[in-house]
Amino acid sequence: MFRDDQDKRNFLFFLKHKSTLNLDDTLAGLLARPSSWEAVAQMIMQARKSDPFSRKVKKLTVYVHVPFCRMHCRFCSCSRESLRNNLQVHHYVQAVARQMRFFSSAYAGMDGDKIAFGGGTPSILDEQQLATILDAAYQAFPARGRKILFEAHPMVWSQSQLELLASRGLHRLCFGVQSMEDAVLRNISRLQTRAKVLWCIRSARKARIPYINVDFVAGLPGQTIKGLVDDLKTMTNEGVHNISLEPYASLPLMRMCAPGEDAIAFLRRRDALMGAAIKFLNGAGYYASGPCCVYSYRGQDDGHYFYEAHWRFETAVAAFGPAAKGQFPSGVFYQASPAVDPSFQAMACPQDLSDLMAHYVLVEIIGNNGLDEQDFFARFGGPLTKNCIDGLHYLHRSGLVARSRGTWKFDGNWEIDRIGEFMALSRMLFGEGRILELRKRYNESYDQRQDYGRGYISIRNQEDPFLLIQYYQKKQSKISRRHKQCDIGNRAI
Repeated sequence: MFRDDQDKRNFLFFLKHKSTLNLDDTLAGLLARPSSWEAVAQMIMQARKSDPFSRKVKKLTVYVHVPFCRMHCRFCSCSRESLRNNLQVHHYVQAVARQMRFFSSAYAGMDGDKIAFGGGTPSILDEQQLATILDAAYQAFPARGRKILFEAHPMVWSQSQLELLASRGLHRLCFGVQSMEDAVLRNISRLQTRAKVLWCIRSARKARIPYINVDFVAGLPGQTIKGLVDDLKTMTNEGVHNISLEPYASLPLMRMCAPGEDAIAFLRRRDALMGAAIKFLNGAGYYASGPCCVYSYRGQDDGHYFYEAHWRFETAVAAFGPAAKGQFPSGVFYQASPAVDPSFQAMACPQDLSDLMAHYVLVEIIGNNGLDEQDFFARFGGPLTKNCIDGLHYLHRSGLVARSRGTWKFDGNWEIDRIGEFMALSRMLFGEGRILELRKRYNESYDQRQDYGRGYISIRNQEDPFLLIQYYQKKQSKISRRHKQCDIGNRAI
């Protein structure tokens, strides 16, 4: 199959970097084929009718991707599009509403209890546009109770938007702060002021929004340990409930390097920023929650739909908007066309129960609590010994996974190079069938004249954000436990 060693190296790079631990990236991103929305709806209805696992899924999260941005921030790798005029947004909103009505029958009888907005810049929608989308969602996907999860840019956010969403059930409001240092904000082409950020947080608190979140990134150009820790101290003093602290992990890394700084020096600087920031957060009572890089005050995190849907498969996701990813467990993964009109075609890939089981095994193993065999049986209706067990034994023999009292846990050193090794070994859990599909798709698009590794394989191996998050959480777990013990002791006194 392979012509020479470079071909082999390129294919290994393809599996490691392009096919990550995130199952939606593997299925919806690599193995998906062009599909009509009618075909996607048919796959959902067929799964709900004939698949036992799919029939158990009763909850639905409606995800709306708003792609528009007035400016593009240098650090951002999200799917986005420059805003040209208001008519562009109007056509987008109408298309989303039409598509919601179309999918109503596919999700009939499910409880659409969450509506999540991401972007892009969701807060670029005005009050009427927000109301149009919410009304369409309420009509298409009934719910017994409704929670709205919303992301906002501090400089594109108003009191009237807050009041509208609060009246409709705003549950989690997340502000993309990233940094509060003027020099850093200029370096990443992000326009916002400290005063507006503080107003956003305080007005949300006054409106009694249950969960107020802020997002930060470690590794931005010009960022210092003192500056980042001071920013986080301001947030903790303001009483935010959750702080997302992401290590910058998008390629090319050189985009975030300081003048004269190479990629390796950048990684060391980012690691130092993360270490100091997490140490401060733990000392302030904020601890990592779930597999996301979110630090919650004394564990007051209400969970996140992405964790529930794409990692634990407890809910389906109906996705609307350019490049939005949706899934119905044991039915289909799909990704909308990047075109602004979401009525265009999707990329879809059928999904079966073995995909879910393999992905669930991986996520649980590298999580904080490990993979419990009884929990696996309760979730999937079959013993772990008949599913994924060959891959688990291989990982166990390699020294990466340990088993104790019915629980499997990752047992590596959690060094960056070890994470890259784990990514390669984890492919075994997906089974030979999926690997052959990936190989076939790879060969169809492979250009033997190109070196896909480009000499940076050792750096690229560590750029999976999910693995990086786990790495930093594990690295700080002893600090977290020590602070928790002290906190419990103080409360007892």
